[in-house]
Amino acid sequence: MKLAVFGATGLLGHHAARAIKAAGHQLRLIHRPSSRIERLAYLGAECRAAELFDHAELCRALDGVDGVLFCAGHYPSQPRRWQDEVACALDQSNHFYAACLAAEVPRILYVGAAIALPRHPQGGPGTRGCSTRACHAGAILICCANGPWTSRLASRPAVVYRW
Repeated sequence: MKLAVFGATGLLGHHAARAIKAAGHQLRLIHRPSSRIERLAYLGAECRAAELFDHAELCRALDGVDGVLFCAGHYPSQPRRWQDEVACALDQSNHFYAACLAAEVPRILYVGAAIALPRHPQGGPGTRGCSTRACHAGAILICCANGPWTSRLASRPAVVYRW
């Protein structure tokens, strides 16, 4: 099986790439042109550069794979409202899934992230302030095989982050 990892130079992506290679699958690493992909040369994987917002480039990078793990994440350089973070994540995901549909990728595994917010000054859940994306153990498996998308949850309990 030929599997791609999008975001292979990141925290989750490089572990996913190692596991795919160890399981004996063909591995394709999809990375930003500016990333330091040479650090993963030891995997002996095929590498293709693609920007998330370049539809044609991303379609070419995804062409011919049997599945892809979406491990790329946006890490803001400045604090902003959590609603803005969610909107950004949805925009990125929509670009990614549109390319997957166009390239007819049959299997997608989204490896998620959580947004951690400081508590509200009065003790309730945080709704404003600096947001930091933190990894969690959950994942959503989305399969598309000659028909409409169906989703199945494949997860473990999420890790709880406290401030």
